Amino acid sequence: MPAAAAGPRSWLSEADCDLDDFRALVEQITDPREYPLADSVDRNVPLYDGDRLRALAATPQRRLEVQALIGNVDEHCEGKYLKLTAEPDGSFTVSRALREG
Repeated sequence: MPAAAAGPRSWLSEADCDLDDFRALVEQITDPREYPLADSVDRNVPLYDGDRLRALAATPQRRLEVQALIGNVDEHCEGKYLKLTAEPDGSFTVSRALREG
């Protein structure tokens, strides 16, 4: 299967950037209560256990919750995912690198 063609690229100029807007965005605190399916929040990033999400998605109602979560990530996080797998010794391996949605 051939690779998908890259979409149009956007180039920002200095006029497109506002330091105050950027600062307000990155200084936001992630409230774990807003991410009930997350296992934890680390440095303002919600972290999810893939095995737990798969188990939740086993029922139709919970599947909708998981699908809504993934849709929200796609919409607000530009569809970038990093899948880590916990190893028995406590280390992690990267199973899948960033994916552009």
